[in-house]
Amino acid sequence: MKVNELQKQLRIGNYLLGKCEDELDERKVYWEIYQIKDAEDLMSVKMDWDKPIELTEEWLLKFGFEKSYGEFTKSGFKFRICSNEVFTNEEFNPKKICKLKYVHQLQNLYFTLCSDDLELQIN
Repeated sequence: MKVNELQKQLRIGNYLLGKCEDELDERKVYWEIYQIKDAEDLMSVKMDWDKPIELTEEWLLKFGFEKSYGEFTKSGFKFRICSNEVFTNEEFNPKKICKLKYVHQLQNLYFTLCSDDLELQIN
């Protein structure tokens, strides 16, 4: 099976939007958030039926980031996020690491730097 471009960016645990058809009317479709649970889920990701989730303030807060003066930080996490740009946590000379657009990119970067998954904070 050939791997598509989206699959190359993903790992188990990432969140995506999946296109769903209305059971009563196939012409009606809607998008639903789901989490990749295993390799089978990962291999079933299709470019026309699945899409990345835009990284928003709501998602940062769901992952336990705290907002202060327009920046988002997470304790023990050595960078801060401001306008979807990731910086080192150096107080006087922060350096830009990268720019993030999607939730799965944040999940993957966090895992790479912290060896831990971002968990949704359910209140």
